[in-house]
Order: sequence, then structure tokens, then C-alpha cells
Amino acid sequence: MNIKLIIIGLIIFGMTALVSCEKEETANLNDKEQTTQISERGTITIVVSWDEWGRKKKNCDGGGLCNFTVEKVEYVNTVDKMAPILDDPNGNPYIEALVDKDLVFEDESESLYIDEDIKSIASNGLTYVMSAGVYQIDYKLGKLGGYTIPLTIKE
Repeated sequence: MNIKLIIIGLIIFGMTALVSCEKEETANLNDKEQTTQISERGTITIVVSWDEWGRKKKNCDGGGLCNFTVEKVEYVNTVDKMAPILDDPNGNPYIEALVDKDLVFEDESESLYIDEDIKSIASNGLTYVMSAGVYQIDYKLGKLGGYTIPLTIKE
């Protein structure tokens, strides 16, 4: 009889520890909440992608961004020039554009330049806007650093 109680106690303790670990892991994953939807085949993530680094005023050449696309993907892999849309604590969307080997910095500040507001219309009809500006590099992002770029969404 005592053996059964001990076994039941161990099972309950083990299940409690497992649930506790799962909650902690989920909390860590949600530090940067992605804009996602659930599909029949899994999670779809809304991402921003761009085909090249470049500045408008330099005919899409140089250290900046001059275009981007908003799309839905089944999963986000480590493809260069793609970033999931994240939400800050206030629910404002942004991306973390990670530096890759193709980005040529224009000066020693390693800033990213967006010369004029750039827009992308998503399949749902919403317009995503990256505001013109000079974005400072953050070496805490990715292997080579990256840029936090806020997005504005307009209907």
C-alpha cells in the first residue's frame, strides 16, 4: 500500500515538474512575440523580406534598404534578408534586420539608411511602411549585428 502511494506521489511530482518546465520555456519564447496565425499545416509567420541591400538615392546600391515585401511563410528559416514581424511590449510591430555578408557599410558608423518611406502592400490589403531614417547597428542581434526597424501598418 505504501509503495502505491509513493509511486503515485512520484508521478504527480514528475508531472508538476514537467508542466513547470514547459511554462518557463514558453515564457522565454514569448519574449519577442511574432505575428503569427495558425493554419491547417502549422504556424504561419508574417515576415518582411528584401532581395538586396541598397539605398533609393544610390539606385538600390549601398548600405541601406530601398524595398521590401510582406508575406506569409509556413516557417521562418535562417534565410538572409528575411525577418519575422515582431511586436514590442506595446503591440507596435517591428523587425530585426540582421546583417549578412552582402551588406556593404557606407561608413565606419555601420548605420543602415532608409532614404524615404518604403511601403509594401500585403495580400490582406494592409500597407506596411518602413519610415525613412538612419538606423544604428545593434551588435546584440544576430552573428554580425542587426537593426531594429519599426513598422507602421495602414489600412
